[in-house]
Amino acid sequence: DRAPDGFLYRWMCRICLVLCVLETCGFVLDGRQFPGARQAIITCSAAILLLAVVLAYLWVCYVNYKLPMQHGRTRIDCLLAAIPAVAIGLMSVGNLFFPVFFWVSDDNVYYRTTWFFLPWVMVYAYMAWGAIQSYRYQRRTDRRLFIPVLIFLAPIYVGSLIQMFCYGISLIWVSVAVGLTYLNINLQSEQAYLDPLTKLYNRGYLLHYMDHMAGQAGKDRHITGIMLDINDFKKINDTLGHMEGDRVLRDVGRVMD
Repeated sequence: DRAPDGFLYRWMCRICLVLCVLETCGFVLDGRQFPGARQAIITCSAAILLLAVVLAYLWVCYVNYKLPMQHGRTRIDCLLAAIPAVAIGLMSVGNLFFPVFFWVSDDNVYYRTTWFFLPWVMVYAYMAWGAIQSYRYQRRTDRRLFIPVLIFLAPIYVGSLIQMFCYGISLIWVSVAVGLTYLNINLQSEQAYLDPLTKLYNRGYLLHYMDHMAGQAGKDRHITGIMLDINDFKKINDTLGHMEGDRVLRDVGRVMD
């Protein structure tokens, strides 16, 4: 899958795996006494804060690419959203040299500073922004999105809050893994409802949507359908080839989306 959303999803999974490893290393190293242990703890902790913000930022970009009507602004929105992520990332790297978000004592014990919550506030803000964008789009278009925002975010919020206030319990990255797994299940459902060429919803989705609307009959909702045909489409295939015909279908799909 070369689509941007598939690319972003794979990187979210990879970062989550790295974060699970780093989190484990951080707990194992905490309080250990051997040459290089202190620097290893600092490096792991700084990397966790950096990658946590990167993961949340990728979620924002992922949601942008999953909203069909947003494609014209997607790149600009992602660039603007990167500004706070870059700022937190630089501060996390700076924590390798100065106690910005945390510090490690001479006996190699990890402690948080008063600024520790700043990266996590940014992570929550990114997650919430993605959820708001998805919700607003669905309200505006009445179109179902296969982005399980609440089920994706709920375990992350619960796991991270427990971990922040109960140091020593590691739940956040397991919670993220659960959210990503459920997200993947919904992506598989989405593929069953999409035409692979035009990325438009297929007949299966139409029947699914009609069943949904049938359940809304008591609300006096009226459904209007439009049937479209491409003039001389067979002629395009016969004279210019099926590759050109596929390009025309994709262009029509983008116009309709």
